[in-house]
Amino acid sequence: MNTWKERLSNYFFSETRVNTLGILRFFLCIGIVRQVYARSRNMLNLELTDGTYDLPPIAHLLPFPSIENAAQFEIFYLLLTASLFMAAVGFLTRFNLIFSGLGSIYVSAILYSVGFFDHEMAPISQILLILAFAPGSLSFSVDRLLLYFFKKDVRQKTDVLTYFADMHASLWGKRLILLLLAVVYLSAGLSKFRYTGFKWLDGQTLGYYLSEEPRAANEDRQLFYGQNTITEEHKWKDGFGMHAHTYGNYQTSNFWNEVGLYLSDHPFLMMLLSIMAVSTELALFFIILGKWYQNALLVLAYMLHTGIGLLMGLDFGTYRILIIFLLDWELIFDFVLKKSALARRTFEGLVSLKLKYFS
Repeated sequence: MNTWKERLSNYFFSETRVNTLGILRFFLCIGIVRQVYARSRNMLNLELTDGTYDLPPIAHLLPFPSIENAAQFEIFYLLLTASLFMAAVGFLTRFNLIFSGLGSIYVSAILYSVGFFDHEMAPISQILLILAFAPGSLSFSVDRLLLYFFKKDVRQKTDVLTYFADMHASLWGKRLILLLLAVVYLSAGLSKFRYTGFKWLDGQTLGYYLSEEPRAANEDRQLFYGQNTITEEHKWKDGFGMHAHTYGNYQTSNFWNEVGLYLSDHPFLMMLLSIMAVSTELALFFIILGKWYQNALLVLAYMLHTGIGLLMGLDFGTYRILIIFLLDWELIFDFVLKKSALARRTFEGLVSLKLKYFS
């Protein structure tokens, strides 16, 4: 038992020499500003009147007043954007990360209540809350600079750049983010089998998304399917029983559209891509193992999101930023330095041999 306790303690509370949470904080906050802006444009096109939407239970637990019209949403959006920018530069960092995380969850809840679930924004908002409490997330922040200049004892112990960068930090914040992502990816993989069994692997779903149909017209790219046999009490808000929906293909590049159409015309390739995509999502649960498992699987995740972006025009830019800074950079730097030292010793050995035998 003590061995497991020690392993768990070492896993979560050991220290890294390459803390990337401060840089991650900056890029995530800037990335989610873009997400919130895009979603706010969608919301301002809706009439948020009483009865139009019904917030999920979690929204009622958040410390925000109910939003009943577009003008109120615009005010909330401006406050959230300001908070995200302050969190990005690191001014009143922890407070603004909490407000930004909860505010982003609230925006996601409003979107969800009108039938839209943002797969990118939902987990990122939770990660902002983890960063609000995680050690090391204040690195490269205005707060860190102010603390340095106002604390004489800190100035006597270290220089400003070392304190500002704060490269040494406990790993539990990063580990918690990895655990959250592991569950998200595992859920994404398992959900494909939930209703269809193994039929999703036949390639027809991906083949549809890369075909001509979802690109046909801007208004018809995303389709919703209802059931006319559903009972009245189960009809979804506007009188329809929504049964399923499709994603749209928003790629505008002629080259990548041609690549997608070529792939969709070859069922074997689509089946292979489907199997690879689901296998990657399921395997990503094991990023919690850390070390090279973590790095190799995160590279696969980056390739997955990049492929979706190229073939379907779905950016996943914030996810890709997240993946880059969740890599085990300490392991990478140590590996590069060891190889560099080995290369240097090899080079010096060859030079000495040349001098010995050819001088």
